[in-house]
Amino acid sequence: MISIVFDTETTGLDPLNDRIVEIAVIVTDWKTVYGALSTYINPTIPFDNPVNGLNNSDVKDSPTFGEICPILLPLLVFADEFVAYNYSFDANFLREELARCALRLPRRAIYDPMKICGRRKLLETCKLHNIFTDDIEWHRAFGDTLATFRLAAKLKAANQEEVSVGNEEITLGPRFQ
Repeated sequence: MISIVFDTETTGLDPLNDRIVEIAVIVTDWKTVYGALSTYINPTIPFDNPVNGLNNSDVKDSPTFGEICPILLPLLVFADEFVAYNYSFDANFLREELARCALRLPRRAIYDPMKICGRRKLLETCKLHNIFTDDIEWHRAFGDTLATFRLAAKLKAANQEEVSVGNEEITLGPRFQ
């Protein structure tokens, strides 16, 4: 199963009026990381976001969302599962950006560690689960994606159980929706 772990940074909190200004993606099957993508995105609207520290001058020379779609869309289409911390926030922005390009976010299995761990901030949840975060730049797309990847990997590993059938070992994991 191919999973896409992702995070976005935005101009604000309203997916209808605000835009994605940074996106990061990790492609994995939970045994191997196949690749990663991280880029600023020019939202083509003025903004200054104190939460992520980004503003117009940071992204003025970056591609627009429409310009990164040819790279991003195949990852979304071929994934079996989307993984994001507070998935609904990022997915709502992604849906709106794709709609502006006359595209749709594919329906996939969703794994949201925030729903499993309670409604805590990602940093707090990582600390609770002893996730290494010394190299994480918080409230930045790649930093939050990497932290989510490490947290999800640990949670998935903890929830799997080995089952023996004849001479074969089969790993079963819980279904997440």
